[in-house]
Amino acid sequence: MLFVINLVTLTALQNNVIGRFTMNLGMPEIIVICIAVLVLFGAKKIPEFAQGLGKGIREFKRAMNATEDEIKKGISESPDKKA
Repeated sequence: MLFVINLVTLTALQNNVIGRFTMNLGMPEIIVICIAVLVLFGAKKIPEFAQGLGKGIREFKRAMNATEDEIKKGISESPDKKA
């Protein structure tokens, strides 16, 4: 019983801590993060990373649209096959 209470308390504390830090991200924190990324990766690597990220997002959207089109095509063909 005590273990369950401690587990519930720990989960509530983790949710509170995570929520507190993710919701209070202001402009100074964003600037510090950007400077840290610039220092760590350098000015030449950031555009390459952004380009790869953009290609990945485009490919994901393309696959998502293709899947959606297949589902719509299957739904529209389904009544024809039954009749």
